[in-house]
Amino acid sequence: MTFSDEEHLLSCASFTCFLKRIDGWEAGDPNIYGLAPSLHPNGHFTMGGLQNDPFVSPGDPSFYFHHAQVDRMWAIWQAQDPKGRQYAIGGTRDPFNTTTHEPVTPDDLMNFGVIGETIPVKAALNTISGKFCYIYG
Repeated sequence: MTFSDEEHLLSCASFTCFLKRIDGWEAGDPNIYGLAPSLHPNGHFTMGGLQNDPFVSPGDPSFYFHHAQVDRMWAIWQAQDPKGRQYAIGGTRDPFNTTTHEPVTPDDLMNFGVIGETIPVKAALNTISGKFCYIYG
């Protein structure tokens, strides 16, 4: 992903635009999914191995380095308009984000099983409040 690709991603005015660009699904994009400079899937495909399976990719330590970069881009995007973007979300409750499922809401709960407590989505949207305390420099 080049600097101009990052600029293109960060120029999104809405969460939906950001989500589609980071995942390579932007409507009207002349690139084909998987070939477009899309940060999220291309990181998985480039690393290969476990990264190509969404159900086991967290078993590969490189998953966390890759997702730290996705999180960093998200934090930069949010910081461009904190009031309007801090709690902006979209998508559905389906992990593959099909339109046949209910939309996710800030009050939906995320269950972390044995690794953490159940929290509402809105509690995970700010890296400098609640249980989180980190910024990207």
